[in-house]
Amino acid sequence: MPLSVSDLTNTSTIIVVADFTVGTKARSLRSPQSIDFRSSVIRQVEVGGVLYPLRKPFTGRYHRYLEQLIVEGVSPQIVGRGESENMAKEDFCLQIHSAIQDLLAKRPFEFTDRDKQLFATIDRFVDVTVFRNTHPIQVRQFGKISKVRPFPEEIEWENGTRDLVPVSLVVTPEYVNYKLGQPIEAIVQRDPMTFRLRRIIHINKCKASRCWSTNEEAEFMDSIGSSNTARTDPNWRP
Repeated sequence: MPLSVSDLTNTSTIIVVADFTVGTKARSLRSPQSIDFRSSVIRQVEVGGVLYPLRKPFTGRYHRYLEQLIVEGVSPQIVGRGESENMAKEDFCLQIHSAIQDLLAKRPFEFTDRDKQLFATIDRFVDVTVFRNTHPIQVRQFGKISKVRPFPEEIEWENGTRDLVPVSLVVTPEYVNYKLGQPIEAIVQRDPMTFRLRRIIHINKCKASRCWSTNEEAEFMDSIGSSNTARTDPNWRP
């Protein structure tokens, strides 16, 4: 506490003046309301290679004292947290990414009231419909190389369908040397609307599939019969 000391003329009295504003200022500096903040804008949300189409940027303020990114129209439902503005932005984008993926995994009738409110909030900023209709789906499929000339260029899948798969559509480099008839297992990216193949992000050799064709399955079912055929047997009991 600063002290002002003054010797008065012709007296031995010492007057001490205390400045209490220092203590007040210190307490005010510890108050969130007095800490300065800065405007913050998120113009793109991309997480792990997944890019979300934005209708408009996320705008808000990063509060240094609170270590929070408060976004207009979204917070307090989603608040970015981090020791720096960039960390808070990253945390906010991760939460948006997590929320969208969680909501897309649910059927509309599975939405809770909170889910509906959160979806409406996010959809004002992110065009979820465009993302859902354009972002490729990934499926695991089994099949075999059905055409090589001289490099693999066609795969026949277990369900009997075929796709033209030139080397340029396959990320795995070993695919170029696969031989005709080679059984394979693949992680395939397909168009969510047409289910057309976009590319194969991983493929590897495997043993021949034990899955039956439709005809083989029908023949097997005929061979073991059913409850209807069992009733013709005089020894059959329910």
